[in-house]
This record gives sequence, structure tokens and C-alpha cells, in this order.
Amino acid sequence: MSTHPSALAMALVLYLGAVEAMADEQNPKQPKEKVETMATNPLFYRGDLDDQVVTADNGARVNRAYAAFVADGPWAEVKTWEVTPRVHTITGYGIANHTFVEGESGLILIDTGQNMGAGLEALKMKQAFSDKPVVAVIYSHHHYTRGTRAVAQSYPDIDIPIFGHPDVDANMKALFSYLAPGRFRRGFIQFGHSLPGEGPDAEYSIKEPTFEDPSLNVGGHLPVTHAVADGEEVEIDGLRFVFHHAVADTEDSLIVHIPELDAVIHNTAVMPFMFPMYTLRGDYYRSPPDVLASIDKLRSLKPKYLVGCHGIPVIGREQAYAFATAHRDALAYVYQQTVRGINRGLGPDELVREVRLPQQIADIPELYPAYVDVEHMVRGVYGGLIGWFANDTAELHPPAAEELGAEIVQGFGGAGALLERAEQVLKEKRYNLAATLAAYALAGDPGNAVARQIKAAALRKMAQATPTGIQTRNFLLQEALQLEGKIPADDPIAHGRFPLPVEALRTLPLASTLGTLSYSIDGKRALGLVATVRIDITDTSESFALRIRHGATEFAESAPENHELRLAFDTQAWAEILLGYKSLREMVDNGRAEFTGDEGTKAAFLAAYHEVM
Repeated sequence: MSTHPSALAMALVLYLGAVEAMADEQNPKQPKEKVETMATNPLFYRGDLDDQVVTADNGARVNRAYAAFVADGPWAEVKTWEVTPRVHTITGYGIANHTFVEGESGLILIDTGQNMGAGLEALKMKQAFSDKPVVAVIYSHHHYTRGTRAVAQSYPDIDIPIFGHPDVDANMKALFSYLAPGRFRRGFIQFGHSLPGEGPDAEYSIKEPTFEDPSLNVGGHLPVTHAVADGEEVEIDGLRFVFHHAVADTEDSLIVHIPELDAVIHNTAVMPFMFPMYTLRGDYYRSPPDVLASIDKLRSLKPKYLVGCHGIPVIGREQAYAFATAHRDALAYVYQQTVRGINRGLGPDELVREVRLPQQIADIPELYPAYVDVEHMVRGVYGGLIGWFANDTAELHPPAAEELGAEIVQGFGGAGALLERAEQVLKEKRYNLAATLAAYALAGDPGNAVARQIKAAALRKMAQATPTGIQTRNFLLQEALQLEGKIPADDPIAHGRFPLPVEALRTLPLASTLGTLSYSIDGKRALGLVATVRIDITDTSESFALRIRHGATEFAESAPENHELRLAFDTQAWAEILLGYKSLREMVDNGRAEFTGDEGTKAAFLAAYHEVM
């Protein structure tokens, strides 16, 4: 079932917004919305929250409310909840929950965790409340499926069925396809993996389980064996489950209703913090109408027991309904007011200054913005609905950053004058302005030490004060440390590598990862190259083709009939190439990759091929 809004519905939304905007213009004397009912929205990037910065236990300087969110939230300790005598949820072992539902002969496990080790640990912890085996697995979405192989191996005598959305497996493969390096790079920044472990700039967030044994950090996803349709009813181990498709942080999410137990387990935008309708690491557009429709489906079930894949269970019919409604109202408000502003002709910069949550919504603890600023959601909605162009036609063909920076510097009377002004606004706690002024100086002179120091100082002040510690703090600190030379410019994360162990990459579908070869060809260097490359994987007998025509590429999951070049290597060599441990040229030179064909064509290919996408 498609959940995308129809063209008529979208047209109606836009029309009503325009009518409302015209009414405002035709009645200028009508009272404005009461300012006191809106959230005051103190600006961390203008010094408003400087007095809220505290030192965490590892020395990290963070916003006080964010520190409490991490230290006192549902992930602060591992805990098992008896939701009902037949439903137990383990929280605090990473950000994802493990939920066990008791059937007639065994347990149905919903979500297996981030890696093989997490799956095994979940099985150990469930022994505290049941010694029954796991007889089925359900995926709430494709994020927490990597412990499944460990679960299946723990019960070799049981053929464990796996239930999930029809798109789970395709989305798992897409995680490691052409955009994966860029998303992993930004994801690593988002979660602070390059930040130090201790000190003012230390990473401070919810910890995910990792293990000394590398084999336990490997993903163990197993394919869905029973793809469930929207609204489908299935009997699993004597218990009736009703599955509903949902959209949240993924489009392959499920709402799992167990009528007999009056319980719902779900992945929707109902969680212990404000749902991120946009994420700084980059992701598909999270369509608010689809997200809201999924919350409404959840609310319509009105369960007594509500268990998300994040956070603690909510017990009580009224409490569960109110919890879901609060999230709906917050997201609906941001979306609707952004649409209204678009229809009034506002651009994203104007919208982020106007769209503020009502205080009554902003004060709800479960809507704490740990993951996302409302401003970021507004910009995400604008981009999703309208695209990159706002209203100023100067944006259509802007000058290069270097040229603009040089003109700004000249207009100030030189870099010294510009940076003197930047230092002044930094002292005035106008941190975002100080960072921008310093950026103009750096555009023309990237090595300007004073500009780098000023920008780093401004970014760090913002990082320490922001309530959005999961994303914003880490991005700000990453750049501050790079400006100061404390994170090397040649950090592999900055170059878009797959940040995974070799063992993990070797388990991924070859077609998904080899398809990235299309994006490793530098078009400018391949303008005269027309060739087909046959790619043979020597330890699997699989063959693929990469066709290059003047920089444009075509990848095929089958061997070509004719080819000018041939590459042959095993999965281990390919994993090392993709991870950046060795270049393709190095593999050819040391004999771990065989490369045959015309010498001139081979040279042209190697000149155009770059592992960094």
C-alpha cells in the first residue's frame, strides 16, 4: 500500500495555505498569534545557553539538559521490563530494544541488535525471565537485524522464520551501495567517532555495544523469510499477530499488533525524544504526511501496552494514546507551519526564524530535541517539498566561495580588519556570525591561522551549548578539531570509506558493493576512455561488467560477452580495496589482483579510477 499523499491532497494543502496567507494580508489589523504561547526558543548559537554548559563524567563540556538526557534516559542502564507476563523488553543495551513475546512453545524476538554480539547478549539476558528457545524473529525495520545469524546459530535444531516488511532486504543491500561511503562518513561524524574519549571535546552520547572479539562486531543479517503485507494477520507459535506497514526513520517499518495481549510493538516516530524529520548525516526525505499517517494508525489501535524499538514501554491505554498524540502534534505543527510559510513566500532562512513549537508542546519531556533542532526539520521539509532554490535569484548562479570571500575581505579593508570584527562578535556571543565571518577569510586563504582559530572557537562554543548533542554537537566539534589540526585532514572518515571490518564487508552482497565502481571513475580523467571491464571474483566464480564511455559508466551483474579489460581478485582483496587499506593499483602491482588487456587502455583506466568517490 502506498502511503504517499495524492496530488489532489497536496494541492489542497497548498491551496488552503495560500488562502490563509491571503486572509492575513487582507486583514492586517487582526490580532497576531500570542507571543507568550510560543516557545521562547533560546538560541545556543547566540550565547543564550552558555550558562547551561556542564562537565560530564568523561570531561565533555555539554548542555546540562543533554547531559541529563544521556545519563538518566532509558539507555543509562540495561534493564528488563515485564510489560505483561508474556511480553518482556530489554532496554539500555544500546539505543535499540530487544522485545520477547511468549508463544505456546517458545519466544518471538523483535529486533536482534546491531551486530552478532548484541544478538548473543540479548539471548543471555532473556534467561532471567525465560528458558524457552527463540522460535521466530520479527524485524521492526532494517536497522536492527544484524544479530539474527547469532540467534539462529544458537538454536541449530529450530528452523526460525523471520518476518518483516517486504523492503527490508533491499534496504539492507542499499546501505552498502553507491551512497554508502558518503553516508557512513557523515554518520561517523554525527555519532562523534573521531572525537576524543576524554576531555572537553570528548564524544558524549548513547553507547552502542562493541566487543573485543572482531567476529562479534560483524553484522549477521539474515533475509526475511515471510514478507508481511500491510494489514496481514499471521499466527506465530499459537499467537495472532497483525502487521501494519509504517514510515518513520525508514520506509520499511512495522507496527506489530498482538490483539490477544492488547499490546503493540512498533517503529514509528513515537520515541523518547523528538523524532528527527531530518538528519544531518543525510537520508531519504522523511515525508511528514506518511510519518503522521503511521502515528495515526498506531493511535487507532489504542493498545494498553505500547512498546517501541527505542525507549521504555508505555503502560496504560490513556498514557499510550497521549504519548503518541504528543509526538503527532509536534511533528504536525512543524510541518503545517512550514507549508503555510512556503505558501506565504518565505524562504528557509525566514522560516527557521518563524516556526517555533508552542511552549505547551516544547515542554513535554519526551519531545526533548536531543537528536534534531526544529530549525533543521524546517529546512528538511522545505528542501523535500520545494528543493534547493528559495526566493533570491542570486542563488541561481552564485559566485565561487573563494571569489565571494575575497570580496568580503576587500570590503572590510583586508583580512586583519575582517578578523578583528569576527573576534569582536565572538566576544559578543554571536557565535554563528563569528564563524561565518571567519569562513569568508578562510575561503580566500584556507591556511589563515587566526581565521581558523576564531572559527574553531565559535564552533566549540556552539557545540558545548547545543541541546542537540547527538548530531549538532558532533558536527561542530569535528570541524573545530580539524581547523585546529587535532583531527588530520587525511582522516579516512573524511574521504568516504566504509568504516567496517574486512570480515563484515566480505559477508555483503557483491553486486551491491561492486556497483560502487561506477562512482569511482573520475569523469574528467576518462573523457577519452571507451572500454568494457570484465570483473571476475575468483573465490565465488561470480562475474560482472563495468562499461565506461567517456566518463559515464554502466555496471552489470553479469559477465560481458566482449571486453577490453579484465580484473580478477578475491573477496578479501576487494574488501581491502573498498576499505582503503590497499589501492587497486597496489593490488595489481603485488599480484593480488590480475589485470589484463591492452597496456594503453589499462593505463587510461587506472588514471581515471580513484577509490575515493
